[in-house]
Amino acid sequence: MQARRVSLTGSAVCVLLAGPALAAGKGGPAPIAIAAIAIPLVGAMVQFLVAVLLPRFTLRLQRAIAEGFWPMTGWGAMVTVLTVILAVMFSQGGGGAGKTLAAVVGVAVLVLALTGGVGISKILGDWTLRRWEVEPVGPLSVLCGATVWAWGAAVPIVGWAAGLLGLFASLGAAVQVLLQPQAFDPPEAPVAPQAPATPVTPAAPEEGVDTVDAPPAPT
Repeated sequence: MQARRVSLTGSAVCVLLAGPALAAGKGGPAPIAIAAIAIPLVGAMVQFLVAVLLPRFTLRLQRAIAEGFWPMTGWGAMVTVLTVILAVMFSQGGGGAGKTLAAVVGVAVLVLALTGGVGISKILGDWTLRRWEVEPVGPLSVLCGATVWAWGAAVPIVGWAAGLLGLFASLGAAVQVLLQPQAFDPPEAPVAPQAPATPVTPAAPEEGVDTVDAPPAPT
């Protein structure tokens, strides 16, 4: 029974991801719309695994995008242009092997962008869970944010553009975090200094109060 449930779940995921491609073959949405819908869905699975296996890497990506979305978007766009140039060079000058290498480079950059998207998903998930008055939790927050991103990317024009910018920012953040990880470490909570221990002095006798001397010890 458990194996059957897993098989049905896998089949449903495959149908969900293959739906846009089948629609395109029958005059459905444009390829850019298919990419804007299918890529975030695949990214949701990748990002959930990244959040579970690499929590510190997730926090670094979140900080990189939160503190510099547009610089990260610029880096991602630049890396994308370089990848396209390399792919064209490999495919035109290397024959069959060159085309294979170009495909490998393209897939590697796409996986890197999807992995970097865990930062955006974490930001969106934290915001969404707080709106529901739920305390954000790492992987759950990423999964929630990835779902919001996938639904948002399905909106024509605006959603497609936002999804493309998000991919650029994710790719740039992933590259920057890999190049200089220490620069995006989350700030540590300040530790309150402990007050020095003060010695306890005996209270002085009040003025006007006679003190009674202790009787002498018997000899």
